[in-house]
Amino acid sequence: MTRPEELPRLTQPELDVMKCLWSGGRMSARELHEQVGEPQGWAYSTTRTTLERMVRKGLVSKGSFHGLHLYAPLISRATGLARMVWDFATQVLETGPSPVVSLFASSSALEDEEIDAVIVATPTHQHREAAVDALQAGRHVYCEAPLASTLDDARAIAALAKRSKR
Repeated sequence: MTRPEELPRLTQPELDVMKCLWSGGRMSARELHEQVGEPQGWAYSTTRTTLERMVRKGLVSKGSFHGLHLYAPLISRATGLARMVWDFATQVLETGPSPVVSLFASSSALEDEEIDAVIVATPTHQHREAAVDALQAGRHVYCEAPLASTLDDARAIAALAKRSKR
């Protein structure tokens, strides 16, 4: 599991560029400048400098297509937003990330394919329902201890996890 300090910390301009790339795929510097730079009042050179910094940081790739440089995201939207969620939870709310992450579960902020795993941090008597739902959706599950409030619930979670190879 990635530690919070290993997650990329995006600046606001980098986040703006990443949002375009996440929604539009590969784009040229000119296309990115028209969608991000111009509305921000940036010079074209500012857009290029931002993109080159993002390449060095490993956030985007730079490829060539018929002499045109195209940029593509190297990190997923979930990875890009994870550090922001962590920082918000710990610095603003002064709590762990679980309450903030749970907000994503009930919204359309993340696409289904962006969710690989679920952390079950609900009251113990609710672990079975949450874990079973996540396992049936094909997700890896991490339950805070204790696993369940009853032996039957623990066995049901373990059996489903074994069957689904999660």
